[in-house]
Order: sequence, then C-alpha cells, then structure tokens
Amino acid sequence: MTIKALAGRKLYAFGDSLVKGHTLKVGMLDAAAAHEGMILEKYAENGATIMPTEPGDHSYASDNRIPDVAQQITSAPVETPALICFDGLVNDASIGVRLSPLGHLTADFNDDYNLTTPYGAFEHVCAQLRQKYPHTQVLYIANHHIANNPLALQDQMHDLAIDVCQKWAIDVVDVYREGGINTNIPQMAADYSYNGEGSDRDGDGTHLNVIGYETWYAPMIEAAIERHFS
Repeated sequence: MTIKALAGRKLYAFGDSLVKGHTLKVGMLDAAAAHEGMILEKYAENGATIMPTEPGDHSYASDNRIPDVAQQITSAPVETPALICFDGLVNDASIGVRLSPLGHLTADFNDDYNLTTPYGAFEHVCAQLRQKYPHTQVLYIANHHIANNPLALQDQMHDLAIDVCQKWAIDVVDVYREGGINTNIPQMAADYSYNGEGSDRDGDGTHLNVIGYETWYAPMIEAAIERHFS
C-alpha cells in the first residue's frame, strides 16, 4: 500500500553499509522508499559504528575517518523529514570494539550517556534523534542474522537496542526476530547476499543484494510505515 501523503517527502537514513548499500549502492531502505515515492537521503556510511571508535579498533587507518551514527545525525540537515530510519551495532560487533561492559539503560532523559558502552552509545543516538527531530516518526531497523558475527553477541546487541528503543518510543522493524532471513543458512547467504564488485550473489551473508532487500526488508518496513501514516 502506498501512502499518498508521503510521496515526494524526505526520508533520512542513518547507519552503516546495510543502509548505505555497500558496493551495489542499494540498501535496506531503497525499495521501500521507492514504493512510497519518498526522497531517500542517506547519511549512513559504510563501516559506521554506534560507539565512537579509536584507531586501534580498525584494520585500516582510513576507517578512522568514518563518522559514527551520532556524528551522522549531528551533520544532517535541521530540516524536518517525514520519516527517519536507522540501523546500527553490526560493525560494533564485527570489529570487536569495547563491548564489555554492555552498560545499562539510564533511568531518565537527562542526556548523560556512557559512550564507552553499547547501551550508552545507542541511547545517545536515540536521544539525539528525538532532540533534533522531535516531530518526526523514527524507525529502528533490526538487521537480519549475519553469519560472520557470533549469534550470542548478535542476540545481546539486538536485545539492548530493543530495550533502548522502547524507552524512547522508537518503533522497531524487527527483521532479526521476525523477518525470516538468516544468512547463517548457506543457501540464503548464496542467494540473497554478495561480497563486493563482480557478483551480486554468493556472499558471506552480510550485505544483501537487491532481491534480498526487496524480499526480506521492504515488506516489513512498508508495513511499519503503513501503521504510522495510513
């Protein structure tokens, strides 16, 4: 279902390569935005994290210049979009930034977050979005199971994100638990993911191809949009 009121309006997108689109330049939001006729403005960056990183966290020095999600929000226009979507914590788990201790959910809304913990950094992102865009609906997209991150760690990152989103009244499009795509399953990884230039399939399960995002992400994202705007 297309929401006519959203046609021609802006969708701001923050996060990592699953939003940015890796080498195909097509990410989890492209199909849904196109179906709704929205103008998709991506501020996401390949390799971005939720937690601020340090030089020792990266294999390549150039990665130190990648803006984390909080920096993306700071740099984005102050103009109010119709919708905001974001993802995050995939790269935090992949590169092994300081994930212990996990931290905890704060008791209030006073902007005092420990950015050295996943809980604190994720809550800081949610607080930024609510403070900068107080009149905009925000969706967090909990990404699919990814084969190259330990499942127990993915579960931890997913659950803390849900916890924080509930506090900040941010709706979750839970592809992780409800989306039906798990690229730990070899055939799913082969059919729906790719690694880089030269092929749009047979990947390691991290970056989905066009069909993968259209099949497993777009229907859930559009259903969430319909809930809030129809």
